[in-house]
Amino acid sequence: MPHISPSHTAPMTLLLLLVLSGAVYWSGLQGGFLFDDTINITDNPKVLIDGLNWRQLHQAATSFGGGGLERPISMLTLGVNHALTGLDPFYFKLTNLAIHWLCGVGLWWLTCLLLTAYRLCRRAELTDREITWLSLAVAAAWLLHPFNLTGVLYIVQRMASLAALFMIFGLALYTWGRLRQLRGQRGAACMLIGLVVFGGLATFSKENGILLPILIFLVEWLIFGFQAPDASTRRFVIGFNVSTVLIPGVLALGVLAARFDWLMRIYETRDFTLGERLLTQARVLWFYIEMVLLPDPTRMGLYHDDIILSKNWLDPLATLPAVLGLFSLLTGSIALRRRAPLLTFGVWFFCAGHLLESTILPLEIAHEHRNYLPAYGLLFLAIYYLGHRRVRERVWLRTQAAFIVVLILALSAGTAVRASYWANDVDLALVEVRHHPHSARTNMQAGRIFFSLADHGIEPEHNFQRARQYFEIAQQLDNYNLSGSFALLVLDDRQQRPVDTDLLEGLAGKLADLPLSSASINALIHLSRCQSDGPCKFSPEVFNRLFQAILQNPTLRGRPRAQVLAELTQFAISQNALGIALYLTYQALQIAPDDPQILLNHAHLLIQHGELDAARQMIAQARALDRDAFLATRIRQQEELLERATAGQR
Repeated sequence: MPHISPSHTAPMTLLLLLVLSGAVYWSGLQGGFLFDDTINITDNPKVLIDGLNWRQLHQAATSFGGGGLERPISMLTLGVNHALTGLDPFYFKLTNLAIHWLCGVGLWWLTCLLLTAYRLCRRAELTDREITWLSLAVAAAWLLHPFNLTGVLYIVQRMASLAALFMIFGLALYTWGRLRQLRGQRGAACMLIGLVVFGGLATFSKENGILLPILIFLVEWLIFGFQAPDASTRRFVIGFNVSTVLIPGVLALGVLAARFDWLMRIYETRDFTLGERLLTQARVLWFYIEMVLLPDPTRMGLYHDDIILSKNWLDPLATLPAVLGLFSLLTGSIALRRRAPLLTFGVWFFCAGHLLESTILPLEIAHEHRNYLPAYGLLFLAIYYLGHRRVRERVWLRTQAAFIVVLILALSAGTAVRASYWANDVDLALVEVRHHPHSARTNMQAGRIFFSLADHGIEPEHNFQRARQYFEIAQQLDNYNLSGSFALLVLDDRQQRPVDTDLLEGLAGKLADLPLSSASINALIHLSRCQSDGPCKFSPEVFNRLFQAILQNPTLRGRPRAQVLAELTQFAISQNALGIALYLTYQALQIAPDDPQILLNHAHLLIQHGELDAARQMIAQARALDRDAFLATRIRQQEELLERATAGQR
């Protein structure tokens, strides 16, 4: 590499990298909301706050409806975005880009620290200049890699990028603290802050944060080797890692074993089994590795539901080689841990980063944002072995440097091209469906785009026909995701066609018998709201058939069942069937007695039936549960209705 003083040029180079990444992503910031952005942001009234007082901030922080630890830090930042700039996706994405920049800076610092520790503990021949430039190259490759694009431009994946940000700085603080210890200084406080404070921030951004202790253990095992200047410090380091990795790991396995039946119940709502998921993940991980090391933007995408499930070890045939290859990669890298500890570190960092989302939990099969932090492990080892000075001839050093520069420019070009598609919803939909023609979701996305164009009067006949083509393909591709069938019902209604009886009966049969995905439940709820808000003009018989079918489904349990019952209650009220509506709210309350919305629905119906004391009790319970006063207006309306009804009885 050229002889340039890092102390003068490294900060400026890092700044130029941030500017370059901003330029690469800029066009993509003009795009809109996509996929889960809808349910978590645009259709989530609790996150759409208009002020920054404590009540509203708390309301936004608790607005995530996906379970787990509720991800309050991520939801809080989304709420602040809306309070400051409204529902403009540009500023949401710009905030994501700023988080991406901070992650890049953090990874530069972390890489500097790791290579410094590697030189100190493993006696590696690394100069300060090499450490600085290798660290800049790693940060550049990560900042500009096209596989990281969804972590920036897919707004709701701020959850992944925020968790990664805090994990990066948690790792850096631990490494810094350990370096201080090796130099005879105090470092325990840095280590504890890195784990406890930044680990907590990461975990409450997204549950992936619980993996931080495992990543810290990899740093300690493979970089520091548990070295310490004295016996007491070494005991502290060993105790630190045992108490944060080994003991919690054993407890987590115990909890998982105790709640294994809960895990299997969730699999009932999926179109794959636990065994199929584990077999498929071996192939998925190799796909991830290939995209990190040999990126191909034409194989990347927002959706990867076109990945074929592995039914057994030989179906498809690539399954067994993928499993054996992954096992060989992990065991082989351990065998090389003394000769090439950084190779072992990179491989295991990548795999450890996937422990939560690519193993036994019944999550969707694949998403690119799951690689946002794990990709660092592979890029770290690749850049190190490409750029480390094993041969000292000047020509070779210049060749290495030129190759890395060309590599980074190629990554930048790939990301820029990909970001340009994300600037326009129509372009993105068409590119995605071209790259993933067998994905039901990409076809649904394209269909929705053309439906929207037609609905706004833009070549309605032509665009409605294109929408129908994509919806029909989506319906054929995924038997379990019923969004295509619902979309065809709405399309027929919008074009004033009679209800297709075969389509309706086929949809009802699937609602009754197949595992229910959240997408299918949400599609029925959106159809109901389309009817209540006016655009849809279905007969009551259509909804009676669909609601009757879904309530027969044995996989519809818990909160989703309460949600469907609440929606059916509104439909019953619209049909003036108040007795049925009251019965439905009783059922919903049996499932979700702490849901203030359902309590208020029930109170309203009790008032209509003259059961005023019971209604008063329901309203009081709803007020007690509405800690953020999110439902204050509706509660006040019910109280006024109750007062009028009480006055009428006197």
